[in-house]
Amino acid sequence: MSASEMIRLMEALAETIQSLPRQVGQLAVNFSKERFVEQNWLDENAEPWQPRKRKRRGGKARQQGAILVDSGRLKRSIRIIRVEGTSVTIGTDVPYAQKHNEGFTGTENVKAYVQKVKQHTRKMKVGPKRKTRKVKVRAHSRRIKAHSRKVNIPKRQFLGKSRQLETRISVFISSEIEQTIKDMLQ
Repeated sequence: MSASEMIRLMEALAETIQSLPRQVGQLAVNFSKERFVEQNWLDENAEPWQPRKRKRRGGKARQQGAILVDSGRLKRSIRIIRVEGTSVTIGTDVPYAQKHNEGFTGTENVKAYVQKVKQHTRKMKVGPKRKTRKVKVRAHSRRIKAHSRKVNIPKRQFLGKSRQLETRISVFISSEIEQTIKDMLQ
């Protein structure tokens, strides 16, 4: 191998190594999103998420949905936050993510808010024979006072250090470097 070929190989390897953090970050993001599909955490062994205690409101379709997925906001929010040199940070900006990832037991403060209700019609049973008739209800606002409530959120980890993820990253980095060398030697 001549000196110019060696220099080109080194430049190609440097370029590959420079692009690796973003690719590894995307691999980690995909791994975290897989946790929502598999409903478990993979470290050395699979640790299944604790099932819900109560059925969800909204009919059969919603009751059979995945754990931690209602609107999909938490799952969609997982992304690469920062890439610096040879390191990458992934995470989420959803305020309740940490409580679900690490688990939480304690009291939670609920802020005061105003609940607005639109005008609607409600069926009511009235009269001595309890016949049903429609009654129009006016629109109104109801003020909810600030209060606290006890919560027990089980740990359902989807972000963090994992042996399985580390293995996937090592295999990926090795294959990328090997492919770069293979392409340059041909």
